[in-house]
Amino acid sequence: GSWQEVKVEVDQQYENAAVAYSPLHSQDETTFVATSMGVYKWSRDVRKWTLMSKPGGNTPTFGSAGGPASSQGLVLPAEYGDDLDRAKDPVLRTVFAFNAQGVYRSDNDGETWTALTLPAGIARINDLAISNGWPADPVLAIAVTAPDRVAYVSTDDGRTWRGVPGRDGLSGTSVAMS
Repeated sequence: GSWQEVKVEVDQQYENAAVAYSPLHSQDETTFVATSMGVYKWSRDVRKWTLMSKPGGNTPTFGSAGGPASSQGLVLPAEYGDDLDRAKDPVLRTVFAFNAQGVYRSDNDGETWTALTLPAGIARINDLAISNGWPADPVLAIAVTAPDRVAYVSTDDGRTWRGVPGRDGLSGTSVAMS
């Protein structure tokens, strides 16, 4: 019905590139926003946008520096957070990010990042999906623009990848898992 602009940094110019909501958003209100200025987090506990990491080093870049907007995203595993309704629920703070150049993982809410090693020849990452059973089921899939490939799948949390064949000229634009 209506929209309201939300600024993560008042009086700053930045480009928003991606948003991800905690699977437990109704409990924790956790939201991540990737911008050209860095990755920000909002949570019920803090109730303000907190800059988790700035671009540079292994931190993914977003906005025009990250490539086309369609090739940028944040993904939270289904087990992200702390489900207070489940006894012995693991508290996971893992966030995955991707841009045209790569796939990144943070195990501390985006404070520090590790770039995953990807197969050679990938011209652009277009999407990322994580198994609903992650981390017990460590399957990752990426849609790509690459010669003779439309996607790559890893069954070992991104250590090795198997290509999904495609005809030259085709690109994988999105990927999903059930």
